[in-house]
Formats: sequence, structure tokens, C-alpha cells
Amino acid sequence: MFHPLRVSHLFWLAAALFPASASAAKIFYSKPSLSKQSVGLVQSKVDGYWYRGSGTVAYDPKLIVSCGHVYYDSGKWATEYTFHRAWHAKGYPRRSQGVAPRGLSYFTSYVDACRTRGSESNAAFASDFTVLYGYSSFGTAAEVWDNSATAIRSWSRYKEIVGYPSEIDYTGASGACYQHSTGWFTYGAYQLRGRYHEFDDVSTGPGNSGGAIFIYQSSTDKDLFTGVLVSGARRMAGVVALDASTRSLADSSLGAKLSSRAFRNDNPVVLPDGGESFSAVSIPVSGVSGTVSKASLGLSVDAGSGELEAYLRSPGGKIRWILKKGGSLGKPSNTLDLGESFAGVPADGEWKLFLRDARGGKLATVRSTTLTLSSASR
Repeated sequence: MFHPLRVSHLFWLAAALFPASASAAKIFYSKPSLSKQSVGLVQSKVDGYWYRGSGTVAYDPKLIVSCGHVYYDSGKWATEYTFHRAWHAKGYPRRSQGVAPRGLSYFTSYVDACRTRGSESNAAFASDFTVLYGYSSFGTAAEVWDNSATAIRSWSRYKEIVGYPSEIDYTGASGACYQHSTGWFTYGAYQLRGRYHEFDDVSTGPGNSGGAIFIYQSSTDKDLFTGVLVSGARRMAGVVALDASTRSLADSSLGAKLSSRAFRNDNPVVLPDGGESFSAVSIPVSGVSGTVSKASLGLSVDAGSGELEAYLRSPGGKIRWILKKGGSLGKPSNTLDLGESFAGVPADGEWKLFLRDARGGKLATVRSTTLTLSSASR
């Protein structure tokens, strides 16, 4: 999930022009230190696999700021995620020891850049920013420095990167599950594209993705949250700075109001009598901003004397069984409340309902299918 092979072009240019000064530069790298109570270990499940990353309670106690590639891989978004605030131990926490956000918001430009330019492109890194939101507080939120790019590029302000690297890129040592900090440094970052900046001679490690960069504000004597870590190498750390768009994403996540849209397929589908394979009903969904909060499925089925089995699959591959063998709709037309089964799943794309008539008898026909999705309006 981290990008350990990415190397700063600016660093190598500087090393070529000024080899003596480059080799003499002090390297700031992650070391165990429980320095920030707002930063936590994140675990996410993408396509059946568990990953780890970092996140920070920021903007508001009900929000966690992190980066997209902790929750997105090869076109699929995480279906589960857990946040463990200020975890600091050798071993992993149990999932029951953490809290589960109810959904996440992201920039669609991130997905577009991953598809067209690759997940390790500067275009992808510039939008590699997510906000997870919950029903209740995740803990005290870090204070934020909005529009932080200028401060991140400064060569006089003190900065610190905090997170949970599983391995330290600079030394190769294990990070276990301890919170780590680079300690305070004054190096200025170089802007490569939009919000995306890179520091030379600063290093963290895989697992620190989504972790926080803090800047010390002397006028208030406070450490302020200014961005998230999204890439790195042995002597480089790439971060996304905060701006008006990241603030807008956070605000819309916090004040999200649910809006519902229905998507219908009226093409009849006849199910093979006693068939062994499933027939698919396609339900294209488009124009829905953000991720799913709640879902329901309306079915009009002439089931005859058959015995139906059915499940619904999201565009990202998450599955919810609707009917298992022996199940019944109760009446020919019915709406099934799926609740939050697909919470946090991106809505846009091709949803598919799979059905089969397991017993046979009179032919079963699906007359129409209506998928209603509730999402946070932005």
C-alpha cells in the first residue's frame, strides 16, 4: 500500500549537483514515540485482504483523515475498516478494540488518476486524500492548519510526521504496531503537482500511509495538522497539503445529508427451471456522489412454485445474500431493506442481482428490479 520504490527526482538532481552537501544531510526517520493522541492505526479490508495504514482525528471528532490507497486497490474499495486511536504496542489490536467508521468520502479525481495514469503517479498522489465519518466521536480532534502548502514548503517552520510504519524504510527495522514520529525537522517540501509535495531526507515506511504531518505554530504554541503522508522511500516522504477542497470534503462528510435515488431494470428475466447456475440482472448506477449509506431492493417476481436463491453484488465486488435456499419474498412484489450492508461502498458502476430457481416447477420470471441507494449528498 506504500510506495517504497518511488524516488524523489529532486533529491537525485541535488545529489548530482552537490554530492558533498547531499551526503552530509541529516536524515529524519520514524522512531517509536507516542507523540499524538489524535493519530491512530487503521485496518482496512480490500477485496478480501486486510491492510494497515494510519489516520488522524481532525477537523471534527466525528472525522478521521487518511489517504485513499489505504482503502482502494486495483479498482476496489475497502468494505470494512477499523480505527485504533493512539495504539502503541508491539502486537496488533483486536478489531473489537477499535471503532468502525460508517463510511468514507474521497475525491473522484483520485480514482480517475489511478485508472489513467497509475496509482503511483503525481496526479494520483495529489488527490490521495480521504475522510472517514462516524456517528459519534472518535476522540479529540487535532486542530487544523488550512491552506497549509506554503507552511509545508517553508524552510524555517518545524514539522513532524506521525504514523504507524510496519517497517522503517531508512533502517529496515520493524515498526511493529508502535506509533512513530520523525521528530521535528525544518526541511521544506518541494511542490510536484497541486497538493502533492515531497520532502528529501525525511523517511517513514509502509503502513505510515495516511499518517499526519504536523507543523508547530509558534504564535499559538500548538502543533497543527497540515496534511497526510501518501508516498515515501528511503530518503523521501511525499505528503498531501490541506486546501479549500480538503476542507470542503471534510465539511460535507460531517454535515452529510442522506439523499436517495432509485435505479430500475424493467427487462424481464426468465430463470431456468431448477437451474444450477445463477442468472444475472444488471442495474447500472451513475451520478451518485460519494459512497452508499443505506440500500434497499425492490423485486417483482413471478416465482411460480420454484425455490429462489438470490444475492446482490456491488460494482466493487461486495456481496449481500437476499434469499437463500428455501427463502421466500412473501409476495410477488416486495421491497427488501438491506440497511447498511453496503455502507461505505462506492455507488457508481454496475450492480448485479444474481438469482436462480433451485427447485423447479413453474418457470420463475423476474419482472422488474429496483435498487434504491441512499448516499451522503455533497
